[in-house]
Amino acid sequence: MRRPGRMERRAVSVMPAFIANSTAGRIFLQDSLRVSPDRIRVVHNGVGLPPPMESREAWRRRLRVQHDTLLACMVANLHSYKDHETLLHAWRFTIDELSKHGPSPVLLLAGQFVNTHEKLKALAFDLELGRTIRFLGPVKDVAGLLGSVDLGVFSSRHEGCPNGVLECMDAGLAVVATDIPGTRDALGMENRSLLTPPGNAGELAGTMVRLLCNEGLRQEEGKRNRLRIQEMFSARRMCAETTEVIADVLRGRP
Repeated sequence: MRRPGRMERRAVSVMPAFIANSTAGRIFLQDSLRVSPDRIRVVHNGVGLPPPMESREAWRRRLRVQHDTLLACMVANLHSYKDHETLLHAWRFTIDELSKHGPSPVLLLAGQFVNTHEKLKALAFDLELGRTIRFLGPVKDVAGLLGSVDLGVFSSRHEGCPNGVLECMDAGLAVVATDIPGTRDALGMENRSLLTPPGNAGELAGTMVRLLCNEGLRQEEGKRNRLRIQEMFSARRMCAETTEVIADVLRGRP
């Protein structure tokens, strides 16, 4: 991210309050824009998936996979801010392990092709991932897609509050993700065991294998994630907390 210019610094100096959607956003405001902590309120994103446009069965027919094929999915645009590369290396380890016990699982990458898709497709070819990976591009029916998969994954190095993680949680999926402030905000400390060090393909693969091999654990984590969305990341809560910040400013409170 570029250094703040004169206009940004001037704007910061006259703003009475700031809303950050994550701990990472708050840290950026403090460190890069020198905003005092008492002027920053963290209000987490509110999510709410619409009803699916297509059923689980319809999505699996479209993807040409069997009803019992294990599917993992990362929802994120394919650009340099994400770390799909580590995920692809981890997926090679994952299918090597799981193919010993049955059909290979399939990894779905859903998101706009921005500036890394050609490099990632070349890497998938070099890793001989074949039909165990699908580059879906932008997906309109995210709710339907997530309703057809078994595990959410998210590999990144820098995040605010990743909607791709929150949407998987709202769909009732267990999520394996990189251990960075944004994903910790989303998943909570109780899911710390499913967070892996940035850039560590082996740790990421091992955690994905553990979840894909244990349906009961996936269901347990998925229920916990959905409850966390309802309690911490609902649109109603986001609107209420944002309104509270605005009201405090209008009343002249810090």
